[in-house]
Amino acid sequence: MTRKRFFGFLLSVCSLFLLVGCDDNVSTNQNVLVEVGDWVLYRNDIPLDVYEGKSAEDSAREVKLYVENWVRSALLYRYAEQKIGKDNQTVERRVADYRRSLYTQSFESDYVRNNLDTSVSEEEMRTFYEENKDLFILKRTIVRVLLLTIPENSQYLNEVKQNYTLHKDDESMQNLSSLSMKAGIQFLVMPELWSPLTSLGKYLPADVDITFGNRRARTAEFIDNGIVYLLSFQEWKGVGELAPYEYVRSEVHSIILNRREVNLLRELEEGIVKEGQTSGIVKYKN
Repeated sequence: MTRKRFFGFLLSVCSLFLLVGCDDNVSTNQNVLVEVGDWVLYRNDIPLDVYEGKSAEDSAREVKLYVENWVRSALLYRYAEQKIGKDNQTVERRVADYRRSLYTQSFESDYVRNNLDTSVSEEEMRTFYEENKDLFILKRTIVRVLLLTIPENSQYLNEVKQNYTLHKDDESMQNLSSLSMKAGIQFLVMPELWSPLTSLGKYLPADVDITFGNRRARTAEFIDNGIVYLLSFQEWKGVGELAPYEYVRSEVHSIILNRREVNLLRELEEGIVKEGQTSGIVKYKN
């Protein structure tokens, strides 16, 4: 819905607005939605995303909510200003500091978006991982595990149990895959990926001790409400051990980009400060 069409509809159903009256002001100043003291909210102040792409009824409801929130905010601001004083120096300093910070952060965000090299090669990530292993020490136990379920009454249960330990690697997995449809197998966690041990809890019955007694089990089996849960642990990594590269790959990528951003902004800041000091803008007073 376009802005013009929407506000035509809005004014025709202005009775929906609790805080915007349908009086003579509508016909004399249709651009004004509501006033709070000296503050005025115009219809053109309503952000497009509040109503664009929505039905007329939904748009009216969203704009009504926007207006009500604007009025609430304006009233609270007006009351606070009256209580602490319009020209309160402490507040004005904080406003000035915030304004300066907001401008700086907005500029820096745009600068980073337009100038940061976000291309990171696999070789660079692996090199960073190898040179900074102390950053990737595990704080929780992780595992590579196959976790699947099968109905307890499935005629293929014994055959599945013969293969789920993956003692024949790819052959065992292929056998399980071929059995999956007719045996009613559901693969919940696959062994190719590392997973936090605690994350298995969301797949298992509530009364299962997901630490598995900290014994680094090879297999585990549980039955709950006619469903058999089978786990085959392929590999464990404990707290204090080095995390596998595959597990922290996305973290490595993020750290590299973050450090690039820090360096980019540091160079920018140093350049701006140097230019300002040499231009004569900065004048120290004794």
